[in-house]
Amino acid sequence: MASAGNQLYTTSNKSLKIWNLENMTCVSDIAAHTSFIKCMTIWDEKKLLLTASDKVIMLWDMISLTNVGMLKGHKDEIRTLKISPDGNLLFSAGKGT
Repeated sequence: MASAGNQLYTTSNKSLKIWNLENMTCVSDIAAHTSFIKCMTIWDEKKLLLTASDKVIMLWDMISLTNVGMLKGHKDEIRTLKISPDGNLLFSAGKGT
């Protein structure tokens, strides 16, 4: 779960849900991934919402609510996402084996 302004972002299985906190309604329900979403974070400096499932990170534009990119490269399932304090780097970590 993550929030920015008057919007709350949640996941439900494979979908990303965006809620309007002013009137408590779901404004969008996006089929975001093909597997269960494990984590998400907001990248304020880039106005992006990031979601991770399996070995893929999806980048979502927070204004248009559209997918603007995908990051691949993990050998194991991604478990967490973190933005550096200066807002310049994205860190992702898997379960490791």
